[in-house]
Amino acid sequence: SQGLAEAFSNIGVDKNKTVIVYGDTKNGWGEDGRFVWMLRMAGVENSKMLNGGFDLWEAKSYETTKDVPNYQKTEFTIEKLDDRFTVNTAWVKENLETAKILDSRSKEEYDGAVNFGEARGGHLPGALHISYKNLLNQDGTLKNQDELQAIFKEAGIEKEDEIATYCTAGIRSAHLAIVLRMAGYDKAKNYDESFYTWAADESLDLE
Repeated sequence: SQGLAEAFSNIGVDKNKTVIVYGDTKNGWGEDGRFVWMLRMAGVENSKMLNGGFDLWEAKSYETTKDVPNYQKTEFTIEKLDDRFTVNTAWVKENLETAKILDSRSKEEYDGAVNFGEARGGHLPGALHISYKNLLNQDGTLKNQDELQAIFKEAGIEKEDEIATYCTAGIRSAHLAIVLRMAGYDKAKNYDESFYTWAADESLDLE
């Protein structure tokens, strides 16, 4: 957490400011959601994703610049990361049969494709598949509340469920966890160690 606090200090983040994160919605991995997840864990409550990301901003011909801003350094501190937003492998193993486990990768990865050096292919036992990309419209904006709830309901998820999201290394799954929380699924957490760690442990089952 010390390294994270220093990184935030260097770019002028403090807990009283609104922090807006944007990414590449066409070619990215949901990094904007990952950054918001990290900011929330660090206590920056007023952190948000730019709906549609840089792609939509550029498509609408909004102003852009190549200037590098001068940041006023802050003294950002993190006493303890907020663990309400994350779970580890031990938690997932213990709650595998009671929590809703969501795989946010592509359907090909869910079905067994090994594209990124994973030790094994497949998905966690009982995991439901909701690719984070399915939450987006063609222009990269998030689908509306009714559409999101329909996706989650079809997958069998209720707002009171304990939910753990995962991907390969915790980026796409952080995006899914943040969107779930935005939609009112307040117990959604990111399994940050994700599939890399689970697949590397031969004692843990896969489907």
